[in-house]
Amino acid sequence: AQVSGVATGDLWVEVVDPRLVEDDDEFRITFSNNPTSYTIEDLKPVVNTFNARLNQFISMPNTNINEATFSLTSADGNRVFTREVDYELQAPAGFVRAIPGGAIQEQESVRAVYRYFPLLNSTRLAFEEGNPFFDGMRLYVRDVALNLDEARTKWTSASKTNYLASVKPFNGVDRNKYPADYEVRFSNTVVDSSSRPGFGYIKSNFEVWEVTKGRVPKKQRMVYLETVRNDSLWNPGERAIILLGDDGLVQTWEFTFTPPAENAVAPTTGDVYFIATSRPFTAEDAYSFTTTASRIDEVQATNTLDKIRVVPNPYVVTNAIEPLDLQNPRDRGQRRLYFDLLPKDCTIRIFTVTGELVDTIEHHTTMDDGKAFWDLTTKDNFPLAFGVYIYHVDAGTLGQKIGRFAVIK
Repeated sequence: AQVSGVATGDLWVEVVDPRLVEDDDEFRITFSNNPTSYTIEDLKPVVNTFNARLNQFISMPNTNINEATFSLTSADGNRVFTREVDYELQAPAGFVRAIPGGAIQEQESVRAVYRYFPLLNSTRLAFEEGNPFFDGMRLYVRDVALNLDEARTKWTSASKTNYLASVKPFNGVDRNKYPADYEVRFSNTVVDSSSRPGFGYIKSNFEVWEVTKGRVPKKQRMVYLETVRNDSLWNPGERAIILLGDDGLVQTWEFTFTPPAENAVAPTTGDVYFIATSRPFTAEDAYSFTTTASRIDEVQATNTLDKIRVVPNPYVVTNAIEPLDLQNPRDRGQRRLYFDLLPKDCTIRIFTVTGELVDTIEHHTTMDDGKAFWDLTTKDNFPLAFGVYIYHVDAGTLGQKIGRFAVIK
């Protein structure tokens, strides 16, 4: 979630290894300028107890330690040590050493508490690979330039008018672009007028409000340039210029509305034109997210037991997943099939149709590996005969699955 700033760039956290994702761990992403870069801070304090060494650096579990959050105490927490008096911290490398003559004794058990930066000052801003992994995840970022967002700049869905709009930075000069979103709210009466005496107090039947997400909505000061009729009223086709700030000395975006050649429907009360911009990341932008550790959804796992299958089924002489015997190319190699879509922990028993136990397979693996391979060899180490077989999957509290497969000559 975006906690500050108004940037519209994209961030995406890819979960690479769900097993390493911790539960209820909050991360904060901040940006810097010149050049644009970003940093991730893990907000979950790291607690590390170790035996201190005089004049010998001890490695902490993490590098890029946030110095402002680092504290070192005795293991029981009763004594607080002072940096540069009792110990030295090399935060980027994650090294700590006790200083001779300080309050820390050789091999004394001490406790370090700190936060750290899994990613520091990355300038990868085009969704490219290259950021390091952290807690089983990797961050991708795509920045955008300050521009008019033409896809989102349009009449709102409830508007009835069909007037044509044109929006650009004042006088078409790029430096007049301003990172904000606006609503041009029309009325059937006069509701606003120019804000600068030098341009005359020209009245208009619309107001302009800044509605940028993350900022308090605010009515904008305006200037209207009479180019159609000198009647002290805004008319379609005349330029409307949005002013910045309370003094109104800086021009930002300008727009015009013109009627279509035929069947024009003039804007009135309820018609709103939305002006959107794309906005790059700045030092004002910050984001946060909280992780949830992987877990077994027992209800879903029970419901998916019926999806367990044997591949291939039927097994006909051979199949493409069987490994080759590289030492003897003329040998067909080991026969193999597999049970697919298995739960994380289960026991597979294979029986003949008369109920004799053929083999037992114990499947205990990670959540993302639902396959168990079998070499078509009985528990007595004999090749499996052709025929139909029954398999029983016992998943403990999750339930059971019974199915059959065939081995065809």
